[in-house]
Amino acid sequence: MVRPRNLKALQGTIRSRVQNILDSLPIGETFNRVDLVSIELTTQILATLFDFPFEDRRKLTRW
Repeated sequence: MVRPRNLKALQGTIRSRVQNILDSLPIGETFNRVDLVSIELTTQILATLFDFPFEDRRKLTRW
């Protein structure tokens, strides 16, 4: 799944998810970067790569 050809096919999805995460961050407020960016982006991408149910992606953090 992580072959360059496969990742290239997911490039649009990955860019869109990164953009959505960054666009949703609060402006002018302190926020938890680890939770709102690092964990969220990692779990979204892993859910995509593993064909894991997207709504359950936060379970991947605990596993």
